[in-house]
Amino acid sequence: MAARIDNEHDEILYVRKLNRQFGGFKTSFLIRQLNELEKEMLTCSCCRGIMRSAVMCGDIMTCYNCTDVVLPWSMSPIRKVIDNLEITCPIERQCNWRGKISGVEAHLSVCGYWKVPCPLECYDKVFRKNIKQHRDNICMNRIVSCVFCNRIIVCKLLTVHKNSVCSKFPVDCTNLCGLKPPRGRLREHLDADCPLTEIQCPYRELGCGTATIKRKDLKDHERELYLEHQRLLLKRTKEQNLNNWAAIVIVVIICIFISMLLNR
Repeated sequence: MAARIDNEHDEILYVRKLNRQFGGFKTSFLIRQLNELEKEMLTCSCCRGIMRSAVMCGDIMTCYNCTDVVLPWSMSPIRKVIDNLEITCPIERQCNWRGKISGVEAHLSVCGYWKVPCPLECYDKVFRKNIKQHRDNICMNRIVSCVFCNRIIVCKLLTVHKNSVCSKFPVDCTNLCGLKPPRGRLREHLDADCPLTEIQCPYRELGCGTATIKRKDLKDHERELYLEHQRLLLKRTKEQNLNNWAAIVIVVIICIFISMLLNR
C-alpha cells in the first residue's frame, strides 16, 4: 500500500492520503493529550498518526498497513501501551463512543457513523445508522409497488414501467382532448368517450349528407338538422311500408296459387 521507507525520518505525504482509513489514529481523537516523549515513541514513522497494530521493521516502528518494506517484521513491544490509550470514535466526532484503542475495531463493527455497503447492492455506501432508512425509502434497488396497478417492481425500473408498460397509468389522449384515460383503456376512450373523435351521423344511412363529425358537435348537428333528419326517417318508413305491402301481396298470390294446385 505504501512506498518503500528508506529511513525512519522520511515524510511520505502521499502515503498519508492513501492510508487515512487504515493508517494510524489521529492524536486529536485521544482523550488524553500525549507529551513529546510519548508522541515520539507512539507515532508511526509513515503516516504520523498513533500507530495502529504497531510492528517493528528493523529499527523502524510503523502501522502494520503503512509499510510494504521488505524486511522481517515483528510485533512492537509498545503495542500494549498503545492499545490501552483511551480514544473517542476515530470516524465521527458526533459518535459518543469512548474506549481503549484495543476496542476500536469492535466499536467500528457497530458504529452508526461507519459507512457500509447497501445490503441491496446499489453500490451506495451509507452510515450504518441510516441503513434502514436508505433500504426502505431511498435505495433504487428496493422493492416498491406501482400506485396505479399495484404490481411489485424494483424501484429503478418503476419509471420505465409507468412510461411504457403499466396498463393503468394515465396517458394523454391521442386526440389531445385533455383527458387522461388509463393506458389499457385508451382505445375504449377513443371509441366511446373522446369528444374529439370523428364519428358518423346516426342518420347517415338514411341519407344525411354529413360524412363525419366530432363527437362533441353531434348534439348541435342533430339540433340544427332535426327537420331534415325527420324527413329522411319518414321517407325510409314509407319505403319500408311499401316494401311490407308488396311482400304481403306476393305472399297472398303465392297462397292462392298453391290452393289452386291442391284443388285440381
